[in-house]
Amino acid sequence: MLNAILIVLSAFTYYFYAAKADFEAKRFDEAYMTLLLCEKLNPEDGMTKQYLGMISTALSKPEQAKAYYAEAYRLAPDDLWESYAEALFRSGDKKERKQAIRIMERAARTHSKDPDTWSMLQNAYVKNMQFKDALRVQDKLDELKGYDEYSAYTRYQLYRFMNKPKDALKEVDHYLSLEPRDMEFQVLRVQLYEVLHVDWTKLEAAYQTLLEYNPYNMMLLNNYAYGLAINGGNLSQAESMSMKTLLAEPNNPVYLDTYAWILHLQGNDSLARFYIQKAKDNMGTLDDKELLKHYTIIMK
Repeated sequence: MLNAILIVLSAFTYYFYAAKADFEAKRFDEAYMTLLLCEKLNPEDGMTKQYLGMISTALSKPEQAKAYYAEAYRLAPDDLWESYAEALFRSGDKKERKQAIRIMERAARTHSKDPDTWSMLQNAYVKNMQFKDALRVQDKLDELKGYDEYSAYTRYQLYRFMNKPKDALKEVDHYLSLEPRDMEFQVLRVQLYEVLHVDWTKLEAAYQTLLEYNPYNMMLLNNYAYGLAINGGNLSQAESMSMKTLLAEPNNPVYLDTYAWILHLQGNDSLARFYIQKAKDNMGTLDDKELLKHYTIIMK
């Protein structure tokens, strides 16, 4: 009896590795037929089901692949869960997505020290718009890998998805307290100040700090010029900054609009009309209500 079992196992091993070699050489039909034989020799082997699923995926048979992945998961849930979870999540069915997330959650608990498993779960939460759960996973990832720029940016994005700009700003401020010279986060801070309509004095200071490090950021320069103009600042300085953006991008409708509005505030509507008309002509598909509002006022 023992000899018979050993013969079967030996045959299974031989055919399995032959199928694996065919799979790696993309001889999918040959690999598939050999794996069916392996399945008869050892019907409880999870890797056989996994490879049958992988071949079905390669042959564009998603439902068949999902059925094989389900069998692989049933036989080895701690190890062969990923392909099944991905297949369920890709299906688009709400119930299957929930099932996929449950499988990922179980895997994360089982492989609690593996950051890749937690990252996969986090991505699924984000795609399923479970942003609070994604934040909780980020806590775990920080515990495993440490807090860094990626951690901070992920939290920033999640708070923005949740429409919580104040929390996003707290995260940006926290990271900048550790890395004050990080230009990407300095830009994010200015953008959040704009969204939150913070006091102009505070926003102007942020513009000035950022421009010291990045004087050639035209969008930043444009926004500073516009803010300066509408908040009672020096219009000559605002015009000079705005002109720099037009020299860099003479057909940018946003920059043209800013320059036209500054000219209007200076009382130079004859020239402002030229630039606001050019801004409108260059709008294309851009839906800029502020630009159109300026156009109506200037062209009176």
